[in-house]
Amino acid sequence: MANIWKIGAWPGLWGWGRNTRKNKERYIKEYALSRDFVAIGYGWIPDIRTLSEEEIGEYLKNKECGLIGRRTKEILNFANSISKGDVILLYDHFKVYVGIVKNPYYYVEKGSEKDFINTKGDDINRAPHRIDVEWQFNKKPFDADFSKWRDAVHQVTWKDLTNIRSEELKRFLAQKLIE
Repeated sequence: MANIWKIGAWPGLWGWGRNTRKNKERYIKEYALSRDFVAIGYGWIPDIRTLSEEEIGEYLKNKECGLIGRRTKEILNFANSISKGDVILLYDHFKVYVGIVKNPYYYVEKGSEKDFINTKGDDINRAPHRIDVEWQFNKKPFDADFSKWRDAVHQVTWKDLTNIRSEELKRFLAQKLIE
C-alpha cells in the first residue's frame, strides 16, 4: 500500500511575505515539474535526518516561525515518512500535479550543483529538503480542493479523496491506497 501526500507548492522561496501566485507558478514550472522533484524550504535548517524533533523546533523558534509544533511534524514527515512508491500531490490553487516518489528525502548542500534554486545566496531563498518524483499523467494538473489544510505536508486519507474533482484521479489514488 502506498501512502499519498499532499505537498504545498510554496517551499518558502524568495523571501517571506512574497508568497505570490507568480512565484508559486515559477517554482512549479521552472523547478518542480521540469526537474522532477518536490521541496520544502527551511533553508536555514540542516539535513533533517540528523536532527531531533526538539532541535528542529529550536531552528524554527530562532527564526520566529509560528505554529512550531505543526511545522516540526510536517518537516519530520517530509524527511522520514515519505517512501519510494508513495504518491505526491503537488498542490497549488485548487490544482494538483501527481508524482510517484523515486528517491525519498535528500538534503542539498549549500553551493552544490543541485542548489540551483538559491538565487540570492542566502538561506531563506533555498529549498534544500527534496524528494525526487516521476510525474504522472504527462504533468497534467487535476482539480482538487485541499484549501482547508494550511499545512505544507499532509497525509491524504480515504476521506480526503472527496476533495478530488476528477474521477480519473480518484480511481488512480484509490487504487494506490489499496495496493
